[in-house]
Amino acid sequence: MSMSLSAEEQTRIGVDRFVFFSDAVFAIAITLLALEIHLPENVDLSSESSVLSGLIAIIPSFFSYVLSFLVIGAIWSVHVRKYRALVQYDRVFMMSNLVLLLFVAFIPFPTALLSESDTKVATILYASTFVVIELISFVSWQYAVKKKFLSANIAEQTIRNGLFSSLAMGAIFLISIVIALFNADIAKFSWLLIIPALRFIR
Repeated sequence: MSMSLSAEEQTRIGVDRFVFFSDAVFAIAITLLALEIHLPENVDLSSESSVLSGLIAIIPSFFSYVLSFLVIGAIWSVHVRKYRALVQYDRVFMMSNLVLLLFVAFIPFPTALLSESDTKVATILYASTFVVIELISFVSWQYAVKKKFLSANIAEQTIRNGLFSSLAMGAIFLISIVIALFNADIAKFSWLLIIPALRFIR
C-alpha cells in the first residue's frame, strides 16, 4: 500500500527535479559546444599537410570552445552553490530560471559565430549573452532571498557571494562590450578575468 507524500516531501522532490533539470541544460549546452568544432569542408583527409592546415585553420574554434567551456563551467559552479540552499520555489522563480536556461542553451550559437568571425558584432553578441544571463541570475537570487526560498542554515556570506558572483561576471562582460568597440581581441581576453574574480569573491 503506497503512502501519500507530505507537503514538505513533495516540495523537496519538486526542488530536486528543478535543480536536476537546470543541471541538465548546462550539461547539454557544454556538450553542444564541441559539436561546433569541425574541419573545413575542403580538407583532404588523406593528405598530412591538408589535415594539418585544417587543424591550424580551426584554432579560433578551439579557443572559443575552451573559453565558453570555462565560462559556462564557472556559471554552473555558482549556480550549483546557490541552488544547493534552495528549499522551495514559486512560479515566478521557476519562470525566471527557465529564461536563464533559455540563454544558457543559446550559448553555442554566439560561440560558433565568434570562432568564425573576428568582427565586433560577434564579440558583442557573445558578451551580451552572458550579461543577460548574469542579470537574470542576480535578479533571481535576490528574489529567492527576499521570498525566503533558501535554507535557514545558509550563511549570510554565501548569500552575498551569490550576488557578488553574478555582479562580477556581468560587469566583466559588460566592460568587454565597451572594449570590443575599439579592439575585439582585447575584449575576448578580458573574459579570462572571470576566473580570478570568482576565486577572489570566494
